[in-house]
Amino acid sequence: MLDDKNIRESIISKIDENQIPDLSQAIKQQYLKQKSHKATPWYKKPLFYGVGTPILACGIIACIVIPNAIANHKTSGEPPIINVGKRQEEIAFGIFSINNIISNNNHLSLNIKSKINVDQFKQQIDILNPYMLTSEAMLNNDFIVVPEVFISEDLNYQYVMQINNEFGQVEFYYNETFLNSDDDEEEYTIDGIFIKDGTTYQVEGEKSLENDVDEKEAELELKAYLNSSKDSYILIEQEIESEVDEYEQKYLYSIVESGVAYRYVEIGFEHEINEEKVVEIKTYNSDISNLESEYKITNDGKDFICEYKMLDSEGIINISIIDNQDGGTSYLYEEKMLDFSYILKRN
Repeated sequence: MLDDKNIRESIISKIDENQIPDLSQAIKQQYLKQKSHKATPWYKKPLFYGVGTPILACGIIACIVIPNAIANHKTSGEPPIINVGKRQEEIAFGIFSINNIISNNNHLSLNIKSKINVDQFKQQIDILNPYMLTSEAMLNNDFIVVPEVFISEDLNYQYVMQINNEFGQVEFYYNETFLNSDDDEEEYTIDGIFIKDGTTYQVEGEKSLENDVDEKEAELELKAYLNSSKDSYILIEQEIESEVDEYEQKYLYSIVESGVAYRYVEIGFEHEINEEKVVEIKTYNSDISNLESEYKITNDGKDFICEYKMLDSEGIINISIIDNQDGGTSYLYEEKMLDFSYILKRN
């Protein structure tokens, strides 16, 4: 009878090393398979949006198709005004949002779980502030920005859209071209320019509308280029899905510099009948250790209440509008539990 030692030696002597299976590829494939099932980050997912009001639904149905035949029409005196439908309102809100971000372009280039320091707090509010005026418009106006649209006297563009607000006027010169209609869906392309503080920004985009019996959908994408090489830009993706008694609308902003996306901001507005209006904001910044932050903003009469999650902290910020000595206005951000306050320009 063989002892244990002899048994082992006998087995080892009969092993052909060339016949030992190489499991490295199988292990690698199994790893990749498991990795692919991990959750995709919110800022890399396609936007999915909820439901909307009957007013929004009817507006999408009744949006006006402006004849392309007037593209090169030259007028004299006061240009004729174009009837504005929901399609133009949504374009206006996109341009309004881009204008707000560019106005704050210094950064384009609950219970407290753990305390953040004042510098970290201000750093996060610097990121939030360019989107606060857009959030304010959502809460106060149901994200509606009603523009005036005229036939353009610039022969390069069909229309000029004027967006008026308390900070002045934004003019967007653009062409809107009908592409095709497939069943209940209509598609358009958009190209134009707007001028901010003497700088001209080129805008390109597309729009689609879909009208079913019980559900209405609209998608808008606008890209505003920040340089002539077009490798730095602000991209806005908007999608609406509307039903009878509630609506939800979200925007995903991507800020790209020299071909690299370093910031994603998602803004969502939700309002159900007889319920409080809520704006939710998520930010992701690859330039700050892949930091994600979340904000939930409601309107508390004159002021705004913001529940936040930033770094490893949770808390509440009171946001109020204050007057400046130069006649303008600013936002006062106050984290009273931590005794932090920060003032940033409102536009």
